[in-house]
Amino acid sequence: AVLPDQRVDLAALDLQREPSPELLQYLLTTHASSLTSLALPSCASPDRAAAVLQCAGLQALRIDSPGTLPSVLRGLPRTLQRLELAAAKDGAVPCLAQAVKSAKALSKATVHIGSDQERLPGLAAVRIACAVRGVELEVSRSASATRVAPVSGRVIIVVFVTLTEP
Repeated sequence: AVLPDQRVDLAALDLQREPSPELLQYLLTTHASSLTSLALPSCASPDRAAAVLQCAGLQALRIDSPGTLPSVLRGLPRTLQRLELAAAKDGAVPCLAQAVKSAKALSKATVHIGSDQERLPGLAAVRIACAVRGVELEVSRSASATRVAPVSGRVIIVVFVTLTEP
């Protein structure tokens, strides 16, 4: 049990359901300095993007729903090694090529596209950027196929938050 005066540093946070803006802000503000792995259902609002950008030591980031704000991809930390996101035709894929170029530690990028999407604008530029930088690129038709794994050998505390409707 954690006593009220003890501080717990989270290394990984995997939220499978949409948290309230207040809960997400609290978790990311409190643990931004220790988080190395973050998985979110979505990141389509400026408040969520700002909260994610506080996590300067992230090594792995997964966003499960299309609509990730380009500001998140533009502000990725240099420590990021793995990036996984769902993409749509009107989404952040054009910014992903730039993110691949600027995230110096990036070794793997995974893009999940809908099964109904034959061609995704900007994906060719992502493929080229990955090839030039030596970043492994995986294009998947299922956003639930993979999960972000912890990067370091540290003890990982994963918090599962169950949200109920009032």
